[in-house]
Formats: sequence, structure tokens, C-alpha cells
Amino acid sequence: MNTNLIFVSLLLLIVFSIMSKTNSILFMLEMTVLFVTPFLLLIVLRFSTDNLVLIDSIKQSLTYFMHLPKMNSVVSSLFVFTGFTNLLVFSQHIQPFNRKHLIIISTVVCLVLYAAYFIPIGYFGLNGVGVESYVWVTTIDSMRIDYFFLERLVIIFILILIGITLMYIIISFHSSLKFFQMMTRDFGGLRWIVIFIIVLSGFITQYYLEEFSLLKFFHSFFIFRIISDLSLLGIFFYASRKQIKT
Repeated sequence: MNTNLIFVSLLLLIVFSIMSKTNSILFMLEMTVLFVTPFLLLIVLRFSTDNLVLIDSIKQSLTYFMHLPKMNSVVSSLFVFTGFTNLLVFSQHIQPFNRKHLIIISTVVCLVLYAAYFIPIGYFGLNGVGVESYVWVTTIDSMRIDYFFLERLVIIFILILIGITLMYIIISFHSSLKFFQMMTRDFGGLRWIVIFIIVLSGFITQYYLEEFSLLKFFHSFFIFRIISDLSLLGIFFYASRKQIKT
């Protein structure tokens, strides 16, 4: 299939989706989570029952608990907690969580973090993980599940990865549009300017940047994102304390 056609189709999907209502995007997110969760549980179950897992490597990774991580590891791990600014847009459309919901969410989050850290190490060891560029794609390709409609899950995993990535992009750009709408009175013309910038950046990324350049760019972006998020949290904390005093 033509890669240009796939790129344009995905770009149009993103553009039309970010202009949707906030509730519609939340429904899209809900469907994505419902679709991804069973396969995530299947991956964890297969990892837990696989005799080829390197148990010694997992035990060895636990011994690094008291070691200071490198900057790359810090910014990569903290990226899990990014996106809290989107709650400024979506919080008014989300019902309050009760204790049962918080327990379920906390369990799922711990399961995801457990899988993200231990599963690649269990298949490649500590040294092998550092060599792979796309660790999770290679990890899933190493899994074999007998008596399943697909013996290898890498095809399903890539589709899931594309869906999650699209959902993250849609949520981020939709929140950006809403923030611009909050800051300006006449948002009609500005909205199309923002969308034009999004489309232009997509074409530049697709046709003018190499893979190695993208990796370097996003490494710098992750560092900048952590600094900006911490600064924003400090501003929020200062503003909330000042409002309480007044």
C-alpha cells in the first residue's frame, strides 16, 4: 500500500478528530482502552507462564533499585506522568471517581508499569535491552502463543501501538485548541492557523526528517517537557496558595 496515502489518511483523521467535541474524544479514548486492555492482560499472562523468561536478569534488575538512573531513563519514565494539563479540558466532562474506581485504576497502572519494565528484561536481559532500538516490538515478536488465532502477537501489537499513538496525538492537539480558545475571543480564524501548523509540521516530519534526527529531537523534547511540567506545577501550586490566602 502507498505510504503517502496512509500518511494523508492518518493526518486527515487527526485533523477532523481534534475538531470534535470533547465528549466524543472521551468516548474514543474509552473504546481504545477497552480494546487494548485484554491484549495487555494476555501479554502479561504469557510472560508470566513463559519458561524462556530470564528470571535471573529480572532479579538482577531489582538490585539497581538504589542506583541513580541516567538522564535518559529519568525523562523516559517521567513521560508516563505527562498529560495532566489535559485534565484542565477534560475534567469538567469526567464524573468523579469513587474508591472502587481508584483501586481499579491504580491496579491497572501498576500492571502497566510492571509490564513496561520487567517484560523486555525478561526476554533480552539487561545488556540486550540496551542494544535494541525498538525494544517492545522486538519483545512482542519474541513471544509465541500456541492455540491462539495468531501465533505471534507483533501484528496486533503494532496496530495497538498505532491506535494509542493516534489517540495521544488527538488528545494533545484537542487540548491545545481548547487552550487557545480560552485565551482568545475570536478563535475562528486562529483555529485554522493552528491546524495549518499541525499539518505543516506533519509533512515536515514525514518527508524532511530522518529517523535518527527524530530520535534526537524527541530526546530533547522529553527533557524540555519535564522542565516545563515542573515549572507549571510550581505555578499552579503558587496560584492555589495565593488564592487560599485571599
